[in-house]
Amino acid sequence: MLLLTGLRDDGTPAAKDERGRAIPAGGCQGEATAALSGDPEKIGSRELVGTINIGSYSASQKDPRVVEVFRAWSRCMKRQGHQYADPTQAPGKDREFTGPKATRAEIALAGTDVRCKRETNVVGVWSSVDAAYQRRAMSAKTRELAAIKRDIRRQVTNADRVLRTG
Repeated sequence: MLLLTGLRDDGTPAAKDERGRAIPAGGCQGEATAALSGDPEKIGSRELVGTINIGSYSASQKDPRVVEVFRAWSRCMKRQGHQYADPTQAPGKDREFTGPKATRAEIALAGTDVRCKRETNVVGVWSSVDAAYQRRAMSAKTRELAAIKRDIRRQVTNADRVLRTG
């Protein structure tokens, strides 16, 4: 972990390992991050992208259109003898379905889930509503998202360069 992160067990940065060899800032992970992004602390798509994704997911689940389509899905499942409040209560996560191999009951339940999703268009409605929330959030953050896009392009360019020379 010392070589990977550049941190001792107590969380303090280390300049050298136990043999006196230099450790790059942030360890090997920091060195790789710096090679890709130019900054040993910065890689990836920043928190904003995750915030938009999580925010839209949460908002979409409260949207009346999604609430109604979830209820329709739940009613469909109930008609088939399965009691689930909504599709996020993933039927396949039931304790009886956690074995290494799918049982006939699990396969039947999955089939019912898919039929109810098709019948109610739950995937179409939910994904459309979620996408609308994402578009709204993105339009409010165009400058920040443009910077993230530039960062990602730079990281991909640097990764190509590192892979060609490495």
